[in-house]
Amino acid sequence: MKMPAIFRIITMYFLIVAIGSAATNLKPAAKTGLLGVPLPEGAKLLEDKPETDKTDSRQTYALNATAQEIVEFYDTLMPTKGWEPYGKPFRPDWRAYQRGTARIGVGVDEQKGTFSLIGHK
Repeated sequence: MKMPAIFRIITMYFLIVAIGSAATNLKPAAKTGLLGVPLPEGAKLLEDKPETDKTDSRQTYALNATAQEIVEFYDTLMPTKGWEPYGKPFRPDWRAYQRGTARIGVGVDEQKGTFSLIGHK
């Protein structure tokens, strides 16, 4: 039985309140990234590739943060922006979200100090 959306939102809100401030030191920047997704303060755009017939859009950012901090930033903020988790994470440094027909993935390369937003409308 699937939980109604309002209960998922309420549950996520209480989780955010309970652990949100301790979950990450990253704060949202005023600007947004691909598909209006929040960006952490200090993220610097390195690459911006548009969507094509064969590939999704991709933005890559440099950021001095751990993979865990970046993943927790998105796990905390995305539900507040109407994005729901999509599928199960197949790696600890990757997350996927969906809002309507739009999908976006957040992948972190901690060794390079980068993260990427990859998605489509």
